[in-house]
Amino acid sequence: MKLLYFDCFAGISGDMILGAFVNNLVPFDYLKDQLLKINLSDYQLQHNDTHRHHIAATKLDVICNDTKKSRHLSDIETLINESTLPQYVKENSIAVFRILGKHEAKIHNIPIERVHFHEVGAIDSIVDIVGTFICLDYIKADVVFSSPLPLTHGTVKAAHGILPVPAPATMAILEDYPLRSLDMSGELVTPTGAAIIKHISAGTLPENLEVKIEKTGYGAGSKDFKQIPNLLRIWISLTSENYEKDSLIQIETNIDNMNPEIYPYVIDKLLQSGANDAWLTSTIMKKGRPATQISVLCRAENSEIIKSILFSDTTTIGVRQFFVTRDKLKRSTKKIDSPWGSIAVKEITYNGKRKLVAEYEECRRLAEDSGKTITKMYEEVNDFLKNQNP
Repeated sequence: MKLLYFDCFAGISGDMILGAFVNNLVPFDYLKDQLLKINLSDYQLQHNDTHRHHIAATKLDVICNDTKKSRHLSDIETLINESTLPQYVKENSIAVFRILGKHEAKIHNIPIERVHFHEVGAIDSIVDIVGTFICLDYIKADVVFSSPLPLTHGTVKAAHGILPVPAPATMAILEDYPLRSLDMSGELVTPTGAAIIKHISAGTLPENLEVKIEKTGYGAGSKDFKQIPNLLRIWISLTSENYEKDSLIQIETNIDNMNPEIYPYVIDKLLQSGANDAWLTSTIMKKGRPATQISVLCRAENSEIIKSILFSDTTTIGVRQFFVTRDKLKRSTKKIDSPWGSIAVKEITYNGKRKLVAEYEECRRLAEDSGKTITKMYEEVNDFLKNQNP
């Protein structure tokens, strides 16, 4: 499994990300050529060797002629969708801009359609975000992990005037993301950097994970701090683990005063809204009251919608949440020919061996079509798959 790790000990920004990529991980000419597929003009892409605290790094700069132009989200989406970039780059770039737009709209209490993407909508930020996913598409990592981000203090000058650090948009984006306090004045995490890492990261690096580092890249920020080297470090590694790892948020709440007929509706809505899993557990609360615990696993970027469902569709007035690490066997869904026609099965890999497993929905469909019980259908399908396992 190929793993990509963002070591954000001095924060993160769009130019630092691209600097780290072209430092040693992605050819600069490849990035430059791919960016030509999007209809952007009046800019030049430059990269220079530099040092921060005597550590060699790459400083990448986007030199723009028109720095005052602002755009709406629809303008940016059209620009990206009309490019000839890979679909992966298009979809993820737009997703990051939507994260930025959502939180800007919330902060200013306006519809997202009215948000002006001042610095974010400028050419340099479009290059930073689209360029990031061009590099990710080049590397094709199986999973991305990241370190906690530094939480600093002070102020920063922005399009809306002098703002506290972290900037309001950055603070909103980083809700539910792991942070660490750092006694420094100045902006180390930009809204663009926060939105990118929030979107791509599966969480912090799991404990006891054995990795073999292959390449490391260092991207330099604009300023040179006395306390720490202003660098972002990205490394690629391989792991021979039998399973894949990711980090999720687990959200829980105990309920003792709700009509039980509502629970199936809530579970279905949670799963349809991006939850990786959701389940119910019977428990006993204070005063000996029987209750039901709703538990939900989700990615960090889906946690807000999950909490909104729990607060709006159940009687809870509070939830618990915490990061969890998940180990999972490698799996994929494939179509195979069978006595019942083409059916979808799950292929699972462990210790270098693969096996095929029947899918519930397919067995249910076959049982309904044949008039057999689903138990009988499971037996027949699994007997067939035993002779098909690679």
